[in-house]
Formats: sequence, structure tokens, C-alpha cells
Amino acid sequence: MISALTAEGRAQAYVLLALPVLLFMVMYVLNREYAQLLLEVPALLITTAGFMLFGALWMRKIINFGY
Repeated sequence: MISALTAEGRAQAYVLLALPVLLFMVMYVLNREYAQLLLEVPALLITTAGFMLFGALWMRKIINFGY
């Protein structure tokens, strides 16, 4: 019952986590020089990955709750 009620939240979490990766891939195809700047600075990639991990853990905490 609870999993059915939180299905929408889980779907939103998956979309929000996939969106930056998909957007980067589209940007890399459409404007390679602009997207290449992100790949040249490892600190940007590490920071982005850290924030995405934090967001994933936060969304997981919101979606999974005890009943």
C-alpha cells in the first residue's frame, strides 16, 4: 500500500536524477565546445556528482518512511 502511494515520488526522483545527465549528453551533441569545458575541470564534475548524490539520498529519505 505504501509503495503504491509513493510511486509518484519515486518516479519524480528518477526523472530528477536522470535529467542533468541526459541534458549534458544533448548539450555535448549540440554544442561540443561548450560542454567540453565541464570535462576539462575535474572539480566541477566532482562537485556535480556530490550534489547529485546528496539529492538522491535526500529524495530517498523523503520517499522511504516508516509506517
